[in-house]
Amino acid sequence: MMYRTVLAAGIIMAMLASAKAEQSVEVLFGRSWNPSRPATISVDSARIDDKLVPAELRVRLNRLQTTSWRTFALRYNHWWNHIGIGLDIAKVAPDVQRQTVKATANLRFDDTVFGEPVRIEPGAAIAVGLPRITVPDTASLSSVLMWRGSTHGLAPYAYVGPSYVVTSKTLSGSFGVLAGAGVAVPITRRLSIVGEYRSQHVNAEAVAGRVKGSEGADTATTGDIRVGFHIRSSSLAAGLRFKL
Repeated sequence: MMYRTVLAAGIIMAMLASAKAEQSVEVLFGRSWNPSRPATISVDSARIDDKLVPAELRVRLNRLQTTSWRTFALRYNHWWNHIGIGLDIAKVAPDVQRQTVKATANLRFDDTVFGEPVRIEPGAAIAVGLPRITVPDTASLSSVLMWRGSTHGLAPYAYVGPSYVVTSKTLSGSFGVLAGAGVAVPITRRLSIVGEYRSQHVNAEAVAGRVKGSEGADTATTGDIRVGFHIRSSSLAAGLRFKL
């Protein structure tokens, strides 16, 4: 079994090495949207009077609605005939709409999330009014395996691969999947118009602020407020492909 695997890998590498390589760069603009999805707010610890203590705050928001956003993507492609690999960088920027949602919380939450005040009382299926919350723009970095139907003329293509969404200033983030399909229409020997559908799935978590407040004579001064949200975005984008 190991011999067959090594032999198959060797044949594939030999085919790619013998094929004429082609490089291209794509610049894409479009619109992304994300369906309503559950979200979580959690605080695991806080520092009270210089002592780190467990917080164990857990809030679940049902069907959180986010705004659509303008998509910008840049992708470098390296092709061997019909097979290729690509490196994709794209903007990710869903904000939270002003809305009323149902929430379940084990503790009272009264703090700021991405700079906006949010108050949630403990209990199950409690109605919570949320302001519009502007989430800092971020980006995803994806490495994709690509296929195209033709090397000349009208060329449908598809791709899929792992994706990494940056969720903090320290470049930490969350892993997911990016997939898409589109078509390239050549207008000159080196320039093509491209249009595609993109879909990204990531279980993202970001620090949305620092907990504060007091209980009696004790004052909480630090502690990360973490927001978890499943990104399942869809995008329609169009742009240009430049053959290098």
